[in-house]
Amino acid sequence: KFDFPEHNAQFNIAAFYQKFKDLQVSSLINTQTLTFAVDNAASARSYGVEADARWRPIPELTLSAAGAYLNAEYNDFPTAQCYDGQTIAEGCVGGVQDLSGKFLQFAPKWTFTGNIDYVAELGNGYSLTPGITISYLGKQYLSLDNSPDLIQSSYAKIDAQISLYSESGDWSLSLIGRNLTDKITSPFANKSTAVGGVGTFFRFTDPPRQIMLRARKNF
Repeated sequence: KFDFPEHNAQFNIAAFYQKFKDLQVSSLINTQTLTFAVDNAASARSYGVEADARWRPIPELTLSAAGAYLNAEYNDFPTAQCYDGQTIAEGCVGGVQDLSGKFLQFAPKWTFTGNIDYVAELGNGYSLTPGITISYLGKQYLSLDNSPDLIQSSYAKIDAQISLYSESGDWSLSLIGRNLTDKITSPFANKSTAVGGVGTFFRFTDPPRQIMLRARKNF
């Protein structure tokens, strides 16, 4: 942890290493009813670096950022389910595949968030606070079988907000934008034979572009 002499900047960095024994994972055992059961992935390990920084070049402006590098792999997972269409040449033998040494589900290598926040005093007890957030998430597998059809590619999203509020804290009015570039992304996906038969997949989707007006009043 670093705190600079002028007290207008901070920088923190941390490294980590973790080992998991008898790691429990959620396996899809019925693609018709979408029934999941707890399975044992034997062992896994993850290591990486996390860092964050904050800088106030002037009292009204704050710049901040946080990022992480993650390497998360199975040490031993010889009985993972095969993905639909996986051949012997691609590693599916007897209905199972060996994911030892492969990436964990929901484990992107790179993540990043950056923020710009400004406070403008308007006088008469009012302030205007515009801000913008940029977030980045690296490529990740969305299903336990590491299906190449169920990968969320890397993406960046932009959120923004501008708020008018009384400095006494009695009320505020905010115009908020989420996912302004309208990126279509998925937090989870898997195979399903409920509709379309073998080889059919489904994906959940994150919210699309949202524009909101929020008013608050404290009594």
